[in-house]
Amino acid sequence: MNAFWSVVIPLLLQAWSFFIALYPIWLPILLAAIFWDVWLNYIRVKNWAKLKTVLLEIRLPQEIVKSPRAMEVVINSLYNTGGEGNFALRYWQGNTRPTFSLELVSDGGRVRFLLWTRENLRNYVESQIYAQYPDVEIHQVEDYATKIVFDPKINTVWGCRFELAASNVLPIASYVDYGLDLDKNPKEEFKIDPLSQTLELLSTVKPGEHMWLQIVIRAHKNEKRGGPFSEASDWRKEIRKTRDAVFEAIKKEGRIAGTTNEIATVSALGRAYQKYPFDCGMRALYIVDDKEKFSVPMIGTLTSLLRPFSYSAASFKGAFKDDTMAGFNGFKVAGGTGFDFPWQDFKNKRVNRLRKNILDQYKRRAFFWPPYKEKTFILTSESLATIWHFPGETSAAPGLERIPSTRAQAPNNLPV
Repeated sequence: MNAFWSVVIPLLLQAWSFFIALYPIWLPILLAAIFWDVWLNYIRVKNWAKLKTVLLEIRLPQEIVKSPRAMEVVINSLYNTGGEGNFALRYWQGNTRPTFSLELVSDGGRVRFLLWTRENLRNYVESQIYAQYPDVEIHQVEDYATKIVFDPKINTVWGCRFELAASNVLPIASYVDYGLDLDKNPKEEFKIDPLSQTLELLSTVKPGEHMWLQIVIRAHKNEKRGGPFSEASDWRKEIRKTRDAVFEAIKKEGRIAGTTNEIATVSALGRAYQKYPFDCGMRALYIVDDKEKFSVPMIGTLTSLLRPFSYSAASFKGAFKDDTMAGFNGFKVAGGTGFDFPWQDFKNKRVNRLRKNILDQYKRRAFFWPPYKEKTFILTSESLATIWHFPGETSAAPGLERIPSTRAQAPNNLPV
């Protein structure tokens, strides 16, 4: 052993000396890489500080007769890759493509639909909503999230993120799969709208409690996400590979046709291929004004908000058991603000920091950039419209307020 180290140690020292001698080559490259990241973060934060944003509340009429396809058209209009089209805009001015936040908010059981956007896009967004839903009312409101300041001595916060349970390309069962598209739009009493369950859960929030669901989106682009030398992502290419894997599984098993769920999934993949894709991040918060009234069962309610849109697929293996909805994607909870055992967090210092951070992330609608960059996924406009749309009479959630009378018309002089 001594003979071994007597040979190895001189070689290591020689290699180290050679490495140090080459510092005029590698050190500038290392410093440039560090500076580049610091510079990008600096100019982006500087640019965001100048951006003005607005929060719009959409108040629903007594009747919504349109299917979620109308909301899909609205979300399609939010697909905007502009603002970062050249090197100077991205890396000198710090421009980023627009981010939107689709929100479902319950304060004391009062449920509201809200949309957060840049101020210079407000008129455009309102015109797109009015075009499909002329009877709604849209009002700019004060940001409800800024009214909450986390103080562990007074109130408490529990939050989490949601991620897809399976592949980024495997779709959730959308409103089309529920028969809510225009081609087979049933009577109101026969509709099955999964959003109704989410709205009912939000309606159970008591006075002094708050439950918020936030869906932050931006237009998806094929980008290099693993560094300058990585291969650019190609979401549609992954859809083709996933679809082909199903066909290969059918062929391998010697079957002449797929199961009901395989056929439904391939059909959903085909629809997704033609839709606008969005980068998405989802988080939810449960906040209690008086920490002594914190209700542990409400954590289960919070984590169940997306369960109506989640099914049994946990991973994609090429073929599916012929169970109900087994071939569709779902959501799982990630990044909760808690620890399993008391010794993991001395005097609640770590959990309080997590609670403060997730509330700050929510207020900033941050997901895609440092310092609050989180894991995101891709949903199509069809999937987003399934989760966030204006329900008809099939949803009788008591907390969902509707305006007492139908508006005459959308403003005819709304600027674009």
